[in-house]
Amino acid sequence: MSPRGDWLHCIAEDRKLYCFNSSTGELEQTLELHEKEAMGLAHHPHQNLLASFGTDAGAGKLNFWKP
Repeated sequence: MSPRGDWLHCIAEDRKLYCFNSSTGELEQTLELHEKEAMGLAHHPHQNLLASFGTDAGAGKLNFWKP
Protein backbone atom coordinates (compact mmCIF):
# COMPACT_ATOMS: atom_id res chain seq x y z
CA MET A 1 0.00 0.00 0.00
CA SER A 2 1.07 3.57 -0.56
CA PRO A 3 1.73 5.61 2.61
CA ARG A 4 -1.67 7.33 2.43
CA GLY A 5 -3.47 4.12 1.48
CA ASP A 6 -4.56 5.44 -1.93
CA TRP A 7 -2.78 2.82 -4.04
CA LEU A 8 -2.07 -0.89 -3.87
CA HIS A 9 1.07 -1.88 -5.79
CA CYS A 10 1.65 -5.50 -6.83
CA ILE A 11 4.40 -7.32 -8.72
CA ALA A 12 3.32 -10.26 -10.88
CA GLU A 13 5.21 -13.19 -12.40
CA ASP A 14 5.16 -11.37 -15.74
CA ARG A 15 7.63 -8.82 -14.22
CA LYS A 16 5.06 -6.02 -14.30
CA LEU A 17 3.99 -3.61 -11.60
CA TYR A 18 0.21 -3.29 -11.23
CA CYS A 19 -1.17 -0.16 -9.55
CA PHE A 20 -4.72 -0.42 -8.20
CA ASN A 21 -6.83 2.40 -6.83
CA SER A 22 -7.67 1.21 -3.30
CA SER A 23 -10.99 3.11 -3.24
CA THR A 24 -12.41 1.67 -6.46
CA GLY A 25 -10.33 -1.50 -6.88
CA GLU A 26 -9.69 -0.54 -10.50
CA LEU A 27 -6.37 -1.14 -12.25
CA GLU A 28 -4.95 2.33 -12.98
CA GLN A 29 -1.47 1.64 -14.37
CA THR A 30 1.02 -1.09 -15.31
CA LEU A 31 4.80 -0.77 -15.70
CA GLU A 32 7.42 -3.21 -16.96
CA LEU A 33 9.83 -3.54 -14.01
CA HIS A 34 12.63 -5.91 -14.94
CA GLU A 35 13.99 -7.95 -17.85
CA LYS A 36 14.34 -10.99 -15.60
CA GLU A 37 12.62 -12.01 -12.37
CA ALA A 38 11.25 -9.21 -10.17
CA MET A 39 11.96 -10.12 -6.55
CA GLY A 40 10.48 -7.36 -4.41
CA LEU A 41 8.98 -3.92 -4.05
CA ALA A 42 9.22 -1.19 -1.42
CA HIS A 43 7.37 2.12 -1.13
CA HIS A 44 9.03 5.21 0.36
CA PRO A 45 7.19 6.07 3.61
CA HIS A 46 6.82 9.81 2.84
CA GLN A 47 7.16 10.29 -0.93
CA ASN A 48 5.60 8.97 -4.10
CA LEU A 49 8.60 6.74 -4.85
CA LEU A 50 8.85 2.98 -5.35
CA ALA A 51 11.92 0.76 -5.44
CA SER A 52 11.95 -2.66 -7.10
CA PHE A 53 14.69 -5.24 -7.11
CA GLY A 54 15.23 -8.23 -9.34
CA THR A 55 17.70 -10.66 -10.88
CA ASP A 56 18.71 -8.46 -13.83
CA ALA A 57 22.39 -7.97 -14.67
CA GLY A 58 23.58 -11.17 -13.00
CA ALA A 59 24.12 -9.83 -9.46
CA GLY A 60 20.77 -8.05 -9.34
CA LYS A 61 19.31 -4.68 -10.10
CA LEU A 62 17.57 -1.96 -8.09
CA ASN A 63 15.17 0.39 -9.89
CA PHE A 64 13.41 3.51 -8.63
CA TRP A 65 10.01 4.55 -9.95
CA LYS A 66 7.68 7.52 -9.58
CA PRO A 67 4.22 6.00 -10.22
